[in-house]
Amino acid sequence: MYRFFTLRNSLLLLFFTLLVVILSQDYLRRALYYNFADLDDYKIFENRIVEAGQGAALPRAQRVLKEIPDKYAETFFSYDPVAFLIVKDDSVIFENYWNDHSDTTYAGSF
Repeated sequence: MYRFFTLRNSLLLLFFTLLVVILSQDYLRRALYYNFADLDDYKIFENRIVEAGQGAALPRAQRVLKEIPDKYAETFFSYDPVAFLIVKDDSVIFENYWNDHSDTTYAGSF
């Protein structure tokens, strides 16, 4: 008597089921193709505008940092940052952008 649910048939069924699910889901297909997340994912995946109310500008602190302190710089720049913002007591004490990024550059929200 032939048994349909052998290990081989079960693995084949699982493989084809996963294949159908992956190929039918555009998001999953793109995620597998591009392999990892980065700042330019908004160019790859669907986007939607998140409506927001009127924002308020954060005040600048009287005492601000001009640059990343030397003792942190090597570690900090090893992460290849594009933006960095420090807020203390409701005031901005440091804000900087690198690699052609600015306060208006698009970025994904995580």
